[in-house]
Formats: sequence, structure tokens, C-alpha cells
Amino acid sequence: MPKGVYFFSRSRRFGKSFLISTLNEIFEGEKELLKDLWIYKADYAWGKYPVVRIDFSRKKAENGKDL
Repeated sequence: MPKGVYFFSRSRRFGKSFLISTLNEIFEGEKELLKDLWIYKADYAWGKYPVVRIDFSRKKAENGKDL
């Protein structure tokens, strides 16, 4: 099991959703979509990995219990 801390940075106003979508495509093994990015040429074990996405933007919650 790898040890360490992984930090994903993004530019201000770059888009959290865009970052999550990019990670989703990486874990789905969609290498060709990322051919202009660093990871395309990196020593990464391309394959399909399970991805769970939880979107809280569609839930209207007024308090913690509703959420």
C-alpha cells in the first residue's frame, strides 16, 4: 500500500467539478482523452478502477439532518 499524502491543487476558479471529472476519466482508463496532459506519458498503470461520485449539489438541505 502506498504511503504518503496526495494533494491535488487547482487554480482558483478552475473548477472543482472539472478536477473531479478529470480524475474520473483517469480512473475509467480513458487515456486518449488526456493525450495533451502529463499523465498521458507518465508511468501510470492505465486500467479501469471503480469510481464513486457523490453530487451534493442536487440535494436541497436546510440543515445537517436533511443532508
